[in-house]
Amino acid sequence: MVVFSIFYLFSVVFNIDEYAYADLSLVSAPKFSEQAFQSLHKGEILSRKDQQNVSVPNPEIPAHTETSRMIYLWLTEYRVASAANVYFKAGVMEYLITNDMVPSKFSLNTSKYPFNKTIPQIEKEYPNLDMVANFEVTSPPVLNMTTEGLKCSLVGLLNFYVTQENKEAAFVFSLSVSMSLSASVSVNTKKNAITGSFTLDSSSFKFAESAEKLGEISANVKKLDKVMDTLFGTIIPKVNEKAAEGLPIPIFPGIELVKPEISFGKGYILIATDINHTISLEYSNVMKMYKDIKNYNRKDEL
Repeated sequence: MVVFSIFYLFSVVFNIDEYAYADLSLVSAPKFSEQAFQSLHKGEILSRKDQQNVSVPNPEIPAHTETSRMIYLWLTEYRVASAANVYFKAGVMEYLITNDMVPSKFSLNTSKYPFNKTIPQIEKEYPNLDMVANFEVTSPPVLNMTTEGLKCSLVGLLNFYVTQENKEAAFVFSLSVSMSLSASVSVNTKKNAITGSFTLDSSSFKFAESAEKLGEISANVKKLDKVMDTLFGTIIPKVNEKAAEGLPIPIFPGIELVKPEISFGKGYILIATDINHTISLEYSNVMKMYKDIKNYNRKDEL
């Protein structure tokens, strides 16, 4: 009875931040054996506004017979994809690059290197003005879990603006951008969360559009490859700031993960860990904890 009550702790939702919450409801009855029990949970990240499901297939959990650790926790691409979908729709996947963020050998000023040399039309129309570059993700990031690790694809627009003397921003030009990233993944035992750190594997860009007064500049834009590498390098730290916050691991309050280990499979991450707990698993305490969590995470409060 106590063990069965513990599963009910997962039949709740809990808030992640102002944009998202996690649905950990059971999707099937738990399975019991003499040595272990197994439960399957939805694990989806949903928006606190529209609560729309993501149309991504949920990979099957492979058969597992290893029993040397106390808990084995599978997190699938479905969970990560649903999170990416929520934050994309929330409009938070935008990154502003300003002149003070680029190395001193480059400048976003229209009258300084490299833009005064590669696209002189910009200096002619907007002399000695600082530009900003706004990177806007145009579709949810695609994250793939493979036996080799976590890969991510980003596509978006990099829009350049000048700040005019009247403080108004004027559009200059934009580039279509794609980036391929790889990530190292770890478990933050203090946060009980999976965190990541991304590195840029490859990138590409092409001319999208420009202000009409500049005329034809698409040929000039092709000469910005080294500059773009630098600008991409300022975007990755912003991505990593979010990745460092992590996705919560569905663990009971009062339980501490001990020496967790991560391995990758096709479409999933497996966390194998031991645990310490500071709670009593007496039936009365488990039921009290269950009621407290239910009260705190009621759906009508989302």
